[in-house]
Amino acid sequence: MKLTKKSLLLALKENLTEMPMTFDTDDRPADDVTRDLANRETNLKKVPLPKDVEAPNSNFEEMLASARYKQIVANLSRYAGINAGTGERNLHRIMGLMTQTQAQIAQIESTHKPELERLAVELAMGQLGVIEGDIEYDAKITSGMSGVDPEGFKKTPSNEPNIEEVEIETELFDELSHLNLERAKRRLINAMMQGASERGHYMYHLVEERIREITGSDRLLSLYGIVMSTADTMYWQMSNNTLQMLTGGSDGEPQAGGKESVDLNSNPPKVTARAINFPILVHELVKGTMEVVAGLYGQPEDADAAEKVRDLEDTVDKEIWDLRLGPAIWDIMRSQFPEDVLTDEDKVGLQLVLFQHIVKKPAREFLIFMKEVISGSENGKRLMSQLMDGINQMVNDYDYEEAMSAFDEDLSDTSEGIDDDDLDDWLGSIGITRSDD
Repeated sequence: MKLTKKSLLLALKENLTEMPMTFDTDDRPADDVTRDLANRETNLKKVPLPKDVEAPNSNFEEMLASARYKQIVANLSRYAGINAGTGERNLHRIMGLMTQTQAQIAQIESTHKPELERLAVELAMGQLGVIEGDIEYDAKITSGMSGVDPEGFKKTPSNEPNIEEVEIETELFDELSHLNLERAKRRLINAMMQGASERGHYMYHLVEERIREITGSDRLLSLYGIVMSTADTMYWQMSNNTLQMLTGGSDGEPQAGGKESVDLNSNPPKVTARAINFPILVHELVKGTMEVVAGLYGQPEDADAAEKVRDLEDTVDKEIWDLRLGPAIWDIMRSQFPEDVLTDEDKVGLQLVLFQHIVKKPAREFLIFMKEVISGSENGKRLMSQLMDGINQMVNDYDYEEAMSAFDEDLSDTSEGIDDDDLDDWLGSIGITRSDD
């Protein structure tokens, strides 16, 4: 066979994009997952993530994926006692186990749904520090593996707006760069919300005795672990095309274990959650609660701009990557929280207050703050400490304005230290330009 320059370059490109993730076991995700991570073909390519990462990871997404995939494999081994395997080769066994286990869960939960639904709301509210009456909850456990009505799921837009269409709409956004920044902000907020809510999959451990009392079952808890660990694994072992078909991102109908929606116009705001079992219901309630905060505090002030940003970023194909990488992002965020906020029952709800104060920042300052925090820089640690001091003083009802003013001034100084040219270079390196979509 004759080797041409084109074939050599193609072979080189393929070799350069193979398996830069790090692994502790022989398990491997689907090939296109690792390839997209290497090429930065994920929904986070518009987000200003840190550039410096440890080898062999070549970008921050691969570092996030490596950390999260190790958790996935460990959970599958711990709860289900099986290996993930390589790509889709072991999927039949994983899916079969998940289906069988969910059927057993549904049978046990069937006569205890109202009590479990109330417990799920209580658990989500307690973990997020939601005060009774601040948010209305409508939570239901449905039946079977496909018991959640797919109505209301967003599908990927058939066409992203072209440059001419965007230029026509610049009156809504003042300038195109503002749209890009708002989209990047929403993108990262979505990943944070999915990351936080994924922890809901295993929050049942916090109420084990209550679940035993309600259901009278000693094996339901182990069944929860099996079904959630297998479900989480499928997001990594399935190819992107297969996942998009199953979640309705292509021409297929969504097959969903749960969904949530929020109504910000009701008084109080309302979260509606539907799921096929207790752990997924908790996940949807946590996600819905954070969506209320993000909707009230984290959107562009212009309603048309906010709607455009949501339409472009809140899509099924991007949610897949939020589910994969969001937990690792949230873990990094939580590692910056004070220890008592994570362990003290009286302070655990401050995580939601922190989230509120972070997402309410203007897009540019939000992205700079998140970049500093996620990278673990001294700037990030200092800013997070100042923000937490302000929140603590707000809770204790003294010197709040002074503390938050110090945080705002420090963040503003950090933001001003990056001029527009540097910001353009920085954003350009992650796929955002002033003429981008």
